[in-house]
Amino acid sequence: MERNLSQQLRADVQSAVRDAIGRDGLVNVPHLAEMVRLRNLAENVAREDIELLILQQAQSSGVAMSFGRDGSAQQPSSLQ
Repeated sequence: MERNLSQQLRADVQSAVRDAIGRDGLVNVPHLAEMVRLRNLAENVAREDIELLILQQAQSSGVAMSFGRDGSAQQPSSLQ
């Protein structure tokens, strides 16, 4: 079932992805999703739903993604 998410939440995801790309050159999907979820607690959206939005945004930007839950945004060794 697809959930209708607020424009504010969607804008927060877009901004967070853009900031992560500018800062780290990649998007750590679970870490970013948790940050967005905590900023939008009143909306009661599951982190997994936010992860999907972040994944879609990152894919459309063509940026590298990481999936570490520790918050680190280290580049894979093949990119260093």
